[in-house]
Amino acid sequence: MKQDETMKVKRYDDTNVNPDFVAERKKCTFNIELLTNIIDGSSYLTETRRQAQLAVLNNESFSNLPDRYYASRDEAYAQNIRKSAAYIKLLKEDKSISRAESYFMQCLIFPNEVPPFSLHTTMFTPTFESMADEEQKKLWMPRIENYEILGTYIQTEMGHGTNVRGLETTATFDPSTDEFIIHSPTLTSIKWWPGGLGKTCNCAIVMASLITNGRNEGIHPFIVQLRDFETHEPLKGGLTIGDIGTKLGFHGMDNGFVKFDQFRIPRRNMLMKSAKVTRDGTYQKEKKLEKLKYGSMVFVRAMLVFNQAGQGLAQAVTIAARYSCVRRQSEYAPGQEEPHIIEYQAQQHILFTELAASYIFYIAGNKLRELYFTMNYDIQKGDLSDLPELHALSAGLKALTLDEAVVGIERCRLICGGHGYSAASGIPKIYTEVVAACTYEGVHPVLYLQTARYLLKVYQAALLSSSASSLPDNQSSKYIFRHLHSERPRFHFPLSFVEIVEAFERRALMCIEKASKKLDGLLATGRPHHEAWNYSACYLIRAAKAHSHVYLTSSVHEQLETVRQEDAGVYTVLGQLFELYALKSIVDHAVEFIESCGITTDQINICIERIEALLLNIRPNVLPLVDAFDFPDRLLGSALGCYDGNVYQRLYEYALNSPLNKSTVNVAYFVYYIAINIS
Repeated sequence: MKQDETMKVKRYDDTNVNPDFVAERKKCTFNIELLTNIIDGSSYLTETRRQAQLAVLNNESFSNLPDRYYASRDEAYAQNIRKSAAYIKLLKEDKSISRAESYFMQCLIFPNEVPPFSLHTTMFTPTFESMADEEQKKLWMPRIENYEILGTYIQTEMGHGTNVRGLETTATFDPSTDEFIIHSPTLTSIKWWPGGLGKTCNCAIVMASLITNGRNEGIHPFIVQLRDFETHEPLKGGLTIGDIGTKLGFHGMDNGFVKFDQFRIPRRNMLMKSAKVTRDGTYQKEKKLEKLKYGSMVFVRAMLVFNQAGQGLAQAVTIAARYSCVRRQSEYAPGQEEPHIIEYQAQQHILFTELAASYIFYIAGNKLRELYFTMNYDIQKGDLSDLPELHALSAGLKALTLDEAVVGIERCRLICGGHGYSAASGIPKIYTEVVAACTYEGVHPVLYLQTARYLLKVYQAALLSSSASSLPDNQSSKYIFRHLHSERPRFHFPLSFVEIVEAFERRALMCIEKASKKLDGLLATGRPHHEAWNYSACYLIRAAKAHSHVYLTSSVHEQLETVRQEDAGVYTVLGQLFELYALKSIVDHAVEFIESCGITTDQINICIERIEALLLNIRPNVLPLVDAFDFPDRLLGSALGCYDGNVYQRLYEYALNSPLNKSTVNVAYFVYYIAINIS
């Protein structure tokens, strides 16, 4: 990205910092910059992010925008289109902008929002690149990369979501015209929800059942033009397209619907890297590449752990922590000044455990992201051996981290009291974005069951072999082989970091064993497999959650071993957060740990006492720990969470800017209320 030497605007205001914040930041015992580098993934990525953010903050196209919290639905969409156009113009003018830089810019241009073109970059383009053949790439990619084609990804239907095989939309080949006929045969088959579909995108990748020579060959991707490239009007000949209406959040996003009525597209609009239909209607496929179509979905799920669970929770924690260091409430002792609410243990327990979780999700998300890129390199070469592992891991982690994150964000809102309910806190907007991620790319019970299915296969393999030597080093389930045929160790309290990881592994193994026995027991009674699987679901989900916890704890433990050699201060605070997250999980799932690890109730009480000690240890560093997230004020969009800590001034300014305050008496008062008295 080209550097602008005239950049003046800073990422946050540090000119008039609240004295309470100055005092808090002086307590720091670690290298904030090193911890920021760990969160970002490297010092290079930290610097890249900061430069990208400064470029946005100093670009007039993204300045002096209307208040995001007072915009109507139409205004929110118009603002997003305005920003989208400016952003795309910037990308076209500066070809040196990398993918990482464009991602960081997008996050700040659209803070806690999803831009109308988001699926163009996250789903449409990656799916096309991985599923189109070379001839199709030459034809389409220049226009896709230049944003002449603005695409979305259309899979979900009004009546079908996670179950891809159940999709009803058909693509029937007509050999007389060399075309596919895309059709929505029922009301429930109307495509529903895709972002950017309602008003923005002119093309889409549509997932539909391919029918040729009277045979249904399963779900395949097709690139479909939806709107005229000149007028942007929907194409004629069998399209009904529009916006699905107001949602819980995403007010600036045109989630849409499309009903196909015998809509025709050329045969070569079927993406043909892994399968194709010839001119005479013959269907051909490469089994080796058949599962490539799931790659984009796995990618998005892997990114959600870092981008939504980690960053979303970290933003809410930052706001709640900064507010807690300003807000004073109640007499701690008679005659004394009201203390900051951060000093109350009840506040600390909620805030610090969510702070710990956000760090865990960030670090594990980084590792999962790196694992995806490593495995995807082999997958794109045709080696699909890692795909089941990556699919199971991303599904379980997406579900677990987002489940915990949305609960954590709401807890952060609650501990901010009444001001947390105000949109000015920024937390409601964060919540509506993250809670949406709990639904798209797979509802969580289904994802947990997908992970469990993989775990049972690994468990069955482990029963037949005591060695995990055939598994690659990055296989997250190696612990099943390692512990299945070994004696349970005696755990010592307080637990060491190594013991914590093993305790989580043994708990997961026990949950997997129980799920397997439950399923086998039902099958032994003569129940069909689908019924036995359904009535084992609670056991299977517990196993998937426990396995996902193993990956979280082992990822952070690996990071700690690296940090140990670099900086004692960072190692200490990161270790405290790791221990706090782990011990809270042990206490929350005490029955499972008691049964799997031989832990006693007295030792669970030791964990509770250790948690209380960790709250005291973490307390001096709480503000520096959220500063290490390095969020610009504009990203947070919060009167409570700004870097300078001037909470009450910003709340007052927010209230003064309310559209209702443009007049001293609202006209509705005279039209309706006074009319009652006059009559």
